[in-house]
Amino acid sequence: MSLKQKRKEILEFQEAYKSYLAILAATNGDFPTEEEEHQLEDLRSKINRAVPIVISFINQVGEPTTVHYAPPPAVGGLAGQIDLLQNIFNPTLSDIRQHVLDLLDRSLGRYDYLIRYRWRNWINPLYWIGQVIRFPFKLVAFAGFDATKVEFSFFGKIYKFLAGLFAFVVSVLEIYKFAKSILEG
Repeated sequence: MSLKQKRKEILEFQEAYKSYLAILAATNGDFPTEEEEHQLEDLRSKINRAVPIVISFINQVGEPTTVHYAPPPAVGGLAGQIDLLQNIFNPTLSDIRQHVLDLLDRSLGRYDYLIRYRWRNWINPLYWIGQVIRFPFKLVAFAGFDATKVEFSFFGKIYKFLAGLFAFVVSVLEIYKFAKSILEG
């Protein structure tokens, strides 16, 4: 699924949640009418079905869906991490509504950034050279070791320096061969 499609899913989720909150606000604490009750049920079902995939999309851009929650001292209870989207309809956590909307806005902003600037990496040869040089460290991380310690160790820095130097020399030679063929041709 593309970044634009994931962003669209989050946006649809946000719109459904805002519609749900708007209908609740329109009731002013009274019992909703039969039509409003039907709309609330449909929106709640749509939101609940979308929660797992939206959590996945939000986590993919590095935005945590959890916050630290501590109930008021007068009420008491356990404090800890709660997932905002998993508890979106928890009646004891009615004060998380704005946090949910903020989380969705931040996630949309991260997707906007990625959509706008990610394409630059695809056409940048230096990006790809860097990815090739970092490949051994990614394998180390995949094997379950701490790749940052390996990468920033003395030998990791020597490897990156030599690989970068080799890539630079090869690039200069290729550019020279290309320029020479154009000038002679």
